[in-house]
Amino acid sequence: MRGGQSLTESSVKTSGRIKPRKTLFLMVEGVSEEVYFNRIARLSEKYSLSVKVSKDKDCLGIINNCARESKRIGLEKDDLRAAVFDLDVVDRKTLEEAKKKAEKENILLLTTNLSFEFWLLLHLEENPRVHSQDEYEALLSQHLGYKYKKSKGIKDKVNLDSIEDAVKRAKKILNDSDPIACKTIQNSTNLWKIVSTILDLGE
Repeated sequence: MRGGQSLTESSVKTSGRIKPRKTLFLMVEGVSEEVYFNRIARLSEKYSLSVKVSKDKDCLGIINNCARESKRIGLEKDDLRAAVFDLDVVDRKTLEEAKKKAEKENILLLTTNLSFEFWLLLHLEENPRVHSQDEYEALLSQHLGYKYKKSKGIKDKVNLDSIEDAVKRAKKILNDSDPIACKTIQNSTNLWKIVSTILDLGE
């Protein structure tokens, strides 16, 4: 994985020495996740992020694609791999199956209930009381002052201050990284944990 990256992408300079960064590979459900993680990649000194949108949109398909792509690109032992998806159409039985498969493949499951846009809203306000994708997007548009588009994300609203706010707010709602726990609470997410790891925010 390291060979194809430039020095600035794959390493950081520490005490006069070049220290290789670990890689975090993310197989994501859609473009909104891709835009977000590509943005925070610029803020990380600890990890080099690689993000790819899955061709399959069901959670099991995303996990399979993550496992396959991780092997293809040759991730190293200390590198991380994760599957990112929403829980709006995932039933409990399927999620339990997905969790077992992910554990077998050493893949982290990063989930949001109902959708990723809830995580974006946490950058902008405390525990938004909305209950549908349309409401998420309408509230994001209200904060942005223009119509929210998944392909654009929330742009300059994503910074270290707003990310720290989102992490704190998400933990108040669900201080648990288990996707099964996330499924039990509408308007919750376990994304805070990996974002804290990427940016070395602590927990």
